[in-house]
Amino acid sequence: MFARKLFFLTLLSFVVTSAVSPIDLTPFYRAALFQGEAKRDVADWTTHVDFRYAEGSTGQSWNTQEVKTWLFDAYGPFDITKLGIQLETIDPATMPETKKYLEEGGTGENITGKTIGDVHFTGTFRVEELNLTLQQNFLYGLYMQLHLPFREIKLNNINFINTDTTRIEGYDSFINDHLDDILAENNILPYQTPINKTELSDPLISLGWHGHCNFSEGPVNALRGYLQAGILIPTGSRTKTNQVFSLPFGFNKHWGVHARGNAHATIWKKLVIGANAGVTIFLTQTYDQRLTTSTLQNGWISLEKGKVSVDQGTEWDVTAYLKAERLVGGLSAGGGYSYTQQEKTLLTLKDDRVLKTALANNKIKNKNEVINTNDRLSLWYQHVLHAYAQYDFKAHTTSKLAPKFEVAYHYPILGKHSWTTDMWSGTASLAFNWAF
Repeated sequence: MFARKLFFLTLLSFVVTSAVSPIDLTPFYRAALFQGEAKRDVADWTTHVDFRYAEGSTGQSWNTQEVKTWLFDAYGPFDITKLGIQLETIDPATMPETKKYLEEGGTGENITGKTIGDVHFTGTFRVEELNLTLQQNFLYGLYMQLHLPFREIKLNNINFINTDTTRIEGYDSFINDHLDDILAENNILPYQTPINKTELSDPLISLGWHGHCNFSEGPVNALRGYLQAGILIPTGSRTKTNQVFSLPFGFNKHWGVHARGNAHATIWKKLVIGANAGVTIFLTQTYDQRLTTSTLQNGWISLEKGKVSVDQGTEWDVTAYLKAERLVGGLSAGGGYSYTQQEKTLLTLKDDRVLKTALANNKIKNKNEVINTNDRLSLWYQHVLHAYAQYDFKAHTTSKLAPKFEVAYHYPILGKHSWTTDMWSGTASLAFNWAF
C-alpha cells in the first residue's frame, strides 16, 4: 500500500511536461518491466522525472525443465535426508537434534528408515515497487540519470508437500516436529518465517547521450536513440544467512556496472519500431553464505555457513517493441517482447574449516566443486510479453503543462529457475525545460 499511496500523491504534486518509461533492473522473482523508449524531448537543460508503480504476485516458479511448479521448487524437490552430509562439526551438547537425525553415517535414515526424502516447499509471493527516475539533460545530447527503485516484498504461507504417499507420515512428522529445532541449532530461523519488508533497492547513477534526426521525405519520419552507462550502488539487503527462504532486495550488495542502449524509428508518422539491450556486470564480493556440502544436496536449505568469494553472474536483456502512435487524440498503444538472463554465479571458498574433514578423508577432491553444485547458483532466464497504452496530453495543447501516462502489463511466458510473477505497472512521465 505504501507505494500506491505515494504514487498517487506524487501525481497530484507535479504538473509539468512529458517524458517516457523508465528503465528496469530485473530480479529473478518477478517479470521484467518494459524498458524505456528513447525520449522524445532531448532539448538541452530539460529535466525528466518518471514515476512508475508496479505490482504482482505468484505461487509458482519455473524449474530446470521450464515447467511451472511450486514456488520454491525451481531447483527440483528438496531431499531432507541429505541435510547433514559432511557438516564439519556436530556438537551433541548443543546440536542434539542435528546429531540424532542428520549425522553422517545414517545419511538421514533416522528420519524414516529411508534414504530418499523428497519434499516440495510452497509459498505465496507479492511485490510492489515504486521506481523514481530523474534525468537532467545537458549540452550536445549528454545527460545524467538517477534511478531509485523502492521495493516491498511479502513472502507468506510457506509450507511443504510430499507427493510420495508411502512416506508422507514419517516426513510430515520430521518436518513438523524436528526441522525447526535442527535449523535453530544451526542459527537459522523457523522455515516458515515470512518476509514483509520495504526497502530502497539498488540505485543506479548513469551518464548518457541521446539524439534524434527527422526526415521530411520517405516512409521513415524520425530516428531516435540513446546510450548510457552507470554504477549500480548496493543498498538493498543481502540474502540472510539465518533465514531459509530469504530474498535479496537488490543484487546481494554487489557493486555493478550497467550499460544500456536503445534505438527506434517512426514510420509513416504512426508506427514505431524499436529495440534496446542492457547488461549489468557485478564486482566480486566476499561474505558469509550458506553452502552446499555434498553433491546430493540442492535447493534452498543448507546448514553449513562459511566465507566465500562470490562472482555473481552477469545479467543481460534484450527487448523489441512495436507501437502505434496517436490512434485517437494522444492515445498510443503497443506491445513488445523481452528476454532477461543472469549467468551462473561462481563461489570460491575462503573458509578452511568448511569441508576440511571430507577433504582430509578423500571423500571429495575439490571443495569449490562441491559448493558450486547447488542449482540456486545456476543461470536463470525469462521470456516476457509486454502490452502497454500511453496517453500524451501534448496532443491537445502546445502548453508545457502536458504530462504523459502509461499503463502496462508484463506477462512471463516461459522461464528457468525464475518465478512466474506477472506485473501490472503505471507510469507518469514528466519534464521541465529550464531554458526560458
